[in-house]
Amino acid sequence: SVLFTYAGVADGDELTLDPEVHMIVSEDNAMLNTGIFFARSSTWVTNLLRRVWGSDDSPWIDHPWWENAAFTWQFLKENPQKFAFEDLEEWASSEKDDMSGVYPNEVRLAPQSHFNSYHPITSRFQHDTWEEGKFVIAFNG
Repeated sequence: SVLFTYAGVADGDELTLDPEVHMIVSEDNAMLNTGIFFARSSTWVTNLLRRVWGSDDSPWIDHPWWENAAFTWQFLKENPQKFAFEDLEEWASSEKDDMSGVYPNEVRLAPQSHFNSYHPITSRFQHDTWEEGKFVIAFNG
């Protein structure tokens, strides 16, 4: 399942859900896409959703993809400071996943194909396109 693939941890002979993972999201070829996501019922998620919803004067209100922009801001706004003094040579030689540390620790990133594939008309074959056998089709836009 998507949940155990991205939030599962081995607990002896069993696979359990990591209590530190609160969201599983995906990106399409352009950006974070929050059309479909998995969220744990938790205080962390509740607080995140309140910040994403924002106030009546939120800068995202008139954005065409306001929820994607607001989620992206909440997830990534600290990255310029976080990566400003990173030693790029050390990072390149570390063989770390290039997405390591980009999203908050509570968030896991899954490939779009796992639960956010687009209908062929809207994907225009530029993004992951749904086909029979895929988990969920997303009607974006």
